[in-house]
Amino acid sequence: MTGTRTRIRSNLQSTVRDLQRRKARGRRGLAVLEGVRLVEEALAAGLEFKGALVSPELARTTRGQALTAELASHAVAVEEVGARAFGDLAGTDTPQGILAIVQPRTWALTDIATGPCSSWTACRIPVTSAR
Repeated sequence: MTGTRTRIRSNLQSTVRDLQRRKARGRRGLAVLEGVRLVEEALAAGLEFKGALVSPELARTTRGQALTAELASHAVAVEEVGARAFGDLAGTDTPQGILAIVQPRTWALTDIATGPCSSWTACRIPVTSAR
């Protein structure tokens, strides 16, 4: 079992490294979310998670512990990595301690084009002046 766990671990880290390149994000159809709020919002939106990397610092906050528990309740593979390794993977100067790999929703034109101005012709919107 340890061999499988190590393999998953290195797979998540290498996937994050790969997704730092735009071409890889397009090819794989995946994205990396960084930060507590973005991951919370992705969970609330029902996005499909492929895994998450957390640093030890995340567990030091109540919100971080709750987020880790929420990911586990959704059967998301969560891997803790050391602070140095996490810093190398993070795209910010002051990382919040979580990176998640998600499959973003894809939208069709019909999903976007709804409502009174749904046609792709010019839509007239009245403009009022602030006199």
